[in-house]
Amino acid sequence: MRSGDTLGDLPEAGPADLRRLAERFNQTLRDLQRLWREREMVLVGVSHDLRTPLTRMRLSAEFLPAEEEARQEIIDNIQEMDKVIHQFMGYARSGERELLVETDIGRWLQQLVLRQQAEVRWHPAPGPLPKLAIQEVGLARALQNLIDNAQVHGVGPVDIYAEKVGQQMLIRVRDHGSGIAESQLQTVRAPFAQAGKGGGIGLGLAIVERVMAYHNGQLNLYNAPDGGLVAELVLPLSQPY
Repeated sequence: MRSGDTLGDLPEAGPADLRRLAERFNQTLRDLQRLWREREMVLVGVSHDLRTPLTRMRLSAEFLPAEEEARQEIIDNIQEMDKVIHQFMGYARSGERELLVETDIGRWLQQLVLRQQAEVRWHPAPGPLPKLAIQEVGLARALQNLIDNAQVHGVGPVDIYAEKVGQQMLIRVRDHGSGIAESQLQTVRAPFAQAGKGGGIGLGLAIVERVMAYHNGQLNLYNAPDGGLVAELVLPLSQPY
């Protein structure tokens, strides 16, 4: 079973005490799953509904006279709010049940790098990389968050590496800044956590964690010996179904 899959009910059979215990457990589990789904629906719904008035506000601001002192500040604030809403929607949607697709990971990563507008460098592995079952949209979202973090909080260029180690695929995203304090390497993963400069609400790494959980993988963060933060995605080469 993949992380994030819905758990099945316990069999409600056997002695009366065990049956009652199984019934209570199953009901509690169903309640938690319902609350989780409702929370995600509210988060997506509110975020989606807010984008329409923000778009109207931005269009209205565009028509203000160019010399109006507050014009650019209004536009900048609206764009920042839109980014926050985009993060909320990405966090909620990172738990969606996208199918795993067997993918040529080396070619897929190269294409992802080619789509970047800023300076992002792909370092091909010495040999061919095996195919890997991934959520193409989900993993792309996770990697884009890591690239964005590296560009906002670190110093470019952003380097992307991939290699096969044993029965795992390692994908690394590295910047060339000063890294982050060792004490923050774990806490910065939590939703709304912040580290370093830059805007946003600190959901980028939380989204990555959710995507990796669905792949039965993990996110590692560490400072490179010669400077910069490394975000490493560890993915198993075979996925249990």
